[in-house]
Amino acid sequence: MRLGYFTVSALLGLGWFPVLLVPSWTRRWLIEDRRMISGNMALLVVTSVTVAWLFRGYIERTTTFMDHLWRGFVLPYVGCVIYLTLWNALSWIRSLIFGDRINVHEALILYPWGLSYALMACFVVIPYGVFCQHVMREALDKEWLRADQAR
Repeated sequence: MRLGYFTVSALLGLGWFPVLLVPSWTRRWLIEDRRMISGNMALLVVTSVTVAWLFRGYIERTTTFMDHLWRGFVLPYVGCVIYLTLWNALSWIRSLIFGDRINVHEALILYPWGLSYALMACFVVIPYGVFCQHVMREALDKEWLRADQAR
């Protein structure tokens, strides 16, 4: 198992929190409800590890600068959809536990709003996404190197 790779992805996921504090609209989402700050941080970490797991082969096949750039653009927005899905799931679980009704409209409207916020934050999302892509690719290279040296 590539524990180092997933540890790096978790740390990079934590790094999304300060990055997304830069634009005011994503900052409001992350810290407006003070009770949700740690939950949002945890969701960013889980999202990052999930993206690293689901797209390991895609990240691994990166060879050129344009590959890094493309993945640095696409993967954060895929991560946004995963984050919003996890956020919705937790919201639904809380609603079920406390006997509230689940509002499907609110759950579905979250996707266009969340993605539009992320798109408007492209000036921080894409550079950090490219950075994450590069670091994840390097983490994979180091894992392969360690595995080869162990043989």
